Amino acid sequence: MLRAEIDERKARERIYFIRIVATDSSGNSDTAVRRVVVSRHHRRDHWVAQEEDKDNEDVGFGKAGPAVNGLDVSVHPNPTRQAFILVLRSNDNRPILVRVVDNFGRLVETRTNIQPGGELQIGSGYRPGNYYVQAIQGEDRVTLQLVKLAN
Repeated sequence: MLRAEIDERKARERIYFIRIVATDSSGNSDTAVRRVVVSRHHRRDHWVAQEEDKDNEDVGFGKAGPAVNGLDVSVHPNPTRQAFILVLRSNDNRPILVRVVDNFGRLVETRTNIQPGGELQIGSGYRPGNYYVQAIQGEDRVTLQLVKLAN
């Protein structure tokens, strides 16, 4: 997926969002969304890519799937018109960090210090669309796609 928009503040910039999904033969997948800013060069009247600043860095995803090294994350219902329930299980007692990004890699929600073995409700205020939830516990990462439907 490629999406382009013009930065309203700087009419000389174009912003592109590129979504990449890779799946191996075992069904494991990885998704990343990259933001690329291209600005017009003043002298030559052509477009050149700019280097990203760290505040707008894209959100990358590690291993994806239902379980990674003891961290098990499931979601229900999915898709939903209301809220998602995340079920977080692990054989490790360390807290879990949960991040949600939209289809363009923009951070939507972050929850910290979640104890394993519980449930977490998210998404009641999300607009319809695709989202990615990433649960992180130490070096273990699980990413799931969420689909929010219109009411």
